[in-house]
Amino acid sequence: MAYETVGKKVGTIGDVVYYVRNGKQCMRRKPKHQKNPNTEKQQASRGRFVQVSQLAAMLLPVVKVGLHNAARRSKVPEYNMFAKVNSKAVGADGIDYSRILVGKGYDTKPVKFGRPEITKRGKLQVPFEPRPAGEGENGHEVVFVAALCPDKKASRLSEPVSCESGMAVLQVPASWVKHKLHLYGFVRVKGLKTSDSVYIPLEQEL
Repeated sequence: MAYETVGKKVGTIGDVVYYVRNGKQCMRRKPKHQKNPNTEKQQASRGRFVQVSQLAAMLLPVVKVGLHNAARRSKVPEYNMFAKVNSKAVGADGIDYSRILVGKGYDTKPVKFGRPEITKRGKLQVPFEPRPAGEGENGHEVVFVAALCPDKKASRLSEPVSCESGMAVLQVPASWVKHKLHLYGFVRVKGLKTSDSVYIPLEQEL
């Protein structure tokens, strides 16, 4: 509230600040309140964005296959689609790899994956329940399996195999076997449609 000081105003009225300088009456506009860009909530949000971005970079070769059709339908890059569908998988406690999606489905169902095995040389064999390869509405179905090694900041994607085969094989660098790996599998059909990806637990002796 403004008040009189030797006949002059000092204080705030509305958006105007009155003050006295060198005995003269002065006034200026009240500055607008600026939000602190470094609040805990904003810092946490930036931290999650960084983690999702780094994860997308590691998995880019995989999501270019698994998320291509979803990204094309939404008219965004696969990188952005990955960030969108995985925003809830990254929290204050870090990344929940079991919730990561590298494939986004529409009318395609994933196969049921079995227990994977890995050799010391990095050969991964992932069994799955076979089904007729032509079961999909759009034609021949194939299965992909992807491996992510966060310590190496990289991923690998298998060659596609028919849904009738019952086994997907993926070769990763032997050095990866000493690090924690995360596996994902999805089905793709003619027309670029994919199923939601499935997290495949892998028991490793680290």
